[in-house]
Amino acid sequence: MTMQLTEISTKELKNIAIVGTHLHKWQGKGVEDIEHVFNEQAKVQLDPLNPAGRNHDLFFASRIENYEMGSFEKIMYPKKLVFEVYDPNLCAVNTKYFPIYYPRMNEESLHPYYRKVYIQLKSEKLEIFSKTLTYIKKNGLTSSSDLIELGKADPKFLVWKSNRLAGAALEFLWLLGKIAVVKRDNNFRKSYDLMNTYIERESLKYTEYSDEEYKHKIFKIKMKSYPVIHVGSISSKADKIIFKKTQKVQKEWFNLVDSESPHLVRLKGTKTVFVIPEKWEKMIDLKFDKNLRAIAPLDPLIWDRKVTETIFNFEYIWEVYKPVKQRRWGYYVYPLLYEGDLIGRIEVKLQKKKDSLEFFNFQKERDFEFDNESERAFVELAKRWKRMTKSSEIKTDETINFSV
Repeated sequence: MTMQLTEISTKELKNIAIVGTHLHKWQGKGVEDIEHVFNEQAKVQLDPLNPAGRNHDLFFASRIENYEMGSFEKIMYPKKLVFEVYDPNLCAVNTKYFPIYYPRMNEESLHPYYRKVYIQLKSEKLEIFSKTLTYIKKNGLTSSSDLIELGKADPKFLVWKSNRLAGAALEFLWLLGKIAVVKRDNNFRKSYDLMNTYIERESLKYTEYSDEEYKHKIFKIKMKSYPVIHVGSISSKADKIIFKKTQKVQKEWFNLVDSESPHLVRLKGTKTVFVIPEKWEKMIDLKFDKNLRAIAPLDPLIWDRKVTETIFNFEYIWEVYKPVKQRRWGYYVYPLLYEGDLIGRIEVKLQKKKDSLEFFNFQKERDFEFDNESERAFVELAKRWKRMTKSSEIKTDETINFSV
């Protein structure tokens, strides 16, 4: 194929990553702007851990100035504007994309691990699926605790963290598109209802896509959240670009001319190739505001750790599941974004019994030095976090050597 492979600088890639993830300035002032921000981003990754707000809370808090913890669940689920799916990790996705995912909600598309458990569960406990569906049809909103009479699950049937047969039944009915997660409570516990009750009838029509068509559509959705995607090395001779069968992208995707078609670029001085948005040139000169932002560990800005290290020169590993002795930076550490750079990392914990928000284990990057303006930005971040969690006071440790 004939195509220009543009060379791009690290600074330009950095700008595209920040502007493309909508972190260069506030995208809204309060909870009323959650829907707008979510529409722009398409999806957000979910995680139950809650040291001082869950991953999605920090996602919105870094884009909405006065976001309040838990507001996403309270606003978006009742409006039926979000559905949950593995893509590839657990994500909340905008419901306008549901028709793309729906045809793949079947046994053949299950992850091999889930498929093995499902087949065994179906062969030995088939009745739990019909009992669960019958209960939901009769009662509507249903949680695992509502079906406690189904009993405990044999260890071989356990999925995620549930130890009940109801948990396994609900998980598989959700994976197979029969039911939807329609509510999350304050403790992030799920409630379900029938899929055809939650999702509009028109979206429940199957549209058959080939594997390549499906991959392309999913990739375009991903690009709304992840504007800089590493695809490895792509060979080129003159203007001819050579794609390997194992590549994350296909050459046909770059023949399209529309506002969402991606663009291939090579990092200057390397063979490393990235996919970026078609309108990337409009992103590279936008200015950043003066706010300091704590970036959630699963935020699209830093989700691909290799990209983060390449363009920000910032090594980041989420160490929550590492043994304490093997941790380099800490348990739940947030990178800090300021004026286009990741300038350090910090841990923050909400002490509910003491009603205090603790900032500790601050680690500054070597090439960054605080001045009056950046210190004020740090203080404002702490104040916003305090409001988000509705804490009564802020506490700091010795790693923070100025007043907060």
